[in-house]
Amino acid sequence: MKNRIVPILMFLALLGAAPVWGAVSVTLEVDRAQVHMDDTVSLICRVTGSRDATTPVIANLDGFDAFPAGTGSRFQLINGQISTSMDHRYQLTPLRQGTFTIGPATVKVDGQIYTSNQVQIQVMEPQFQAGEDEAGDLFMKATLSADRGYPGQEVLYKLSVYSVHRAELTALSLPEVKGITLKQLQKPLRYGTTKNGRSYDVYEFTYALTATEPGAFDLPPARLQLTVYPPRRMPSGFGGVLNDDFFNMARGRDVSLASQGVSLTVLPFPEQGRPRDFSGLVGDFNLESGLNPKKVRAGESATLTVVIRGKGNVRLIPELSMPDLPGVKVYPDQSAFTEEVTNSGSIGEKTMKWALVPQKAGEYILPPLSVSFLNPGTGTYQTLTSKPFTLAVELGEENGVAGASGGPGPASDGKRKVAVVGEDILPIHESPEAVMPAAMPPWWVAALILFAPVLAAGGCRAWKHAARKRAGKARGAAAKKALKRFTGQVRAMEPRADDLLRTFNEFLVVRLGLDAASLTPGEAKKSLLAAGAPPEPVARAAGIMSNLEERVFAGRGWENDAALAGELTETARELDRALKRSRPRP
Repeated sequence: MKNRIVPILMFLALLGAAPVWGAVSVTLEVDRAQVHMDDTVSLICRVTGSRDATTPVIANLDGFDAFPAGTGSRFQLINGQISTSMDHRYQLTPLRQGTFTIGPATVKVDGQIYTSNQVQIQVMEPQFQAGEDEAGDLFMKATLSADRGYPGQEVLYKLSVYSVHRAELTALSLPEVKGITLKQLQKPLRYGTTKNGRSYDVYEFTYALTATEPGAFDLPPARLQLTVYPPRRMPSGFGGVLNDDFFNMARGRDVSLASQGVSLTVLPFPEQGRPRDFSGLVGDFNLESGLNPKKVRAGESATLTVVIRGKGNVRLIPELSMPDLPGVKVYPDQSAFTEEVTNSGSIGEKTMKWALVPQKAGEYILPPLSVSFLNPGTGTYQTLTSKPFTLAVELGEENGVAGASGGPGPASDGKRKVAVVGEDILPIHESPEAVMPAAMPPWWVAALILFAPVLAAGGCRAWKHAARKRAGKARGAAAKKALKRFTGQVRAMEPRADDLLRTFNEFLVVRLGLDAASLTPGEAKKSLLAAGAPPEPVARAAGIMSNLEERVFAGRGWENDAALAGELTETARELDRALKRSRPRP
């Protein structure tokens, strides 16, 4: 009994204490003061005393490439003093050797500027054999499928990473050049190869590089962050079996890798032989066309089909237009476009169709349709043309139509009889009986028709009301059991970050009766406050969710943390009690 009373008394004492908020401060921290050129450095900018500070501005980062690595928040109540902090994390990749002083970092809180300390990092020579040396354990190469091209042309930019040891790729930074766009093609490839007598695992990334205008472009090196796992060498008495990568339990080392730079010259489109209908299409294409059927009666339709397919900047395949044909109605259909992205570039196909409805008998010559493109292999323009088709049209059959000229013939009463050449979208009534009203229905049928919508609307409304009432009862029952289900799941599982985040999300959704599948920390905070939960446990819950999200997104969702699981369980209990108190009584 005493074991239960003591925690209750302590909790009541904390509630009675007036909370005091800590002062605002900004701190810079690094995980290591000495690193190698092939390492990465973890930099944390911690803002304490406020959660409403602006994003930090960190000075003197010229010697590093900085990559945001997420944010995390903390909330503590110690001796009546509330301590809240926000961590902004960055991964720094050294660009050159030397000693660097980073900082200060500045943030703004309520219009006031706060400044941090400075940290010093010494960057030494690479520890791994990493770089462009193709004899090393680890290197990356950048290649272009062509060193010359034209605006809009797809040039393949390929990055190949060669590693002797097992490696996990974590982040890739592509070169950024104005006027150049890079589009990833299919998923990265992984395969094994032998180079200079050594066996490598190869990771291959392929991008479609497109320049928007002519000029000379120098692409800087691409940069890659990865974790390398060198094999742990065991004593020879084990026979070398445990030296295999399968048994490698050594902790990986974070490495930064850079490719060489590449250059591309983009030529202007040639003026000589440039067709008037050239739309910027570059690549290799072909055209197919067909007419079906080639012989119809007046008023019937035939379909002309043109298909353009090929490889290149396929999204610039133009929409062709059918010229006017005297005596023929032309109805263009919606064109269909398909694209397949492969590691060798984009392959596309565009299908265009026209429905042709001749109004008179005779022969109609369909003019050819054409499209022009630039072949980058030869640097010359090519024009594709559809086949010249002849559409033969015979006389219609109904109502003694049409003489050779296709006009309507005279009726027996001397008046010109209307000839139906063909059916339009709506049916044509050829006699007065077709539009005469039918007999009136009995009065009770008319009354039923009149009141049926009212009865149906009332029934539908009653059904929806009953359904909402059943759903509300079901949600209420589930909300009452949400905490018990959550605590049972946490006790039964290993406290992994990804499982804790998923289970806590399910608890909040069910407890609050929401329709969402999952909540972000910000959405959870907003929903809990709207439901009447107090700010302190709400802020703590959002901070824990941010911490878990950061681990999951950083690839550390497998990490176990029993202390965090306990804190999350206590927070869930506190939220559940608060929500019960805030619920209005019927």
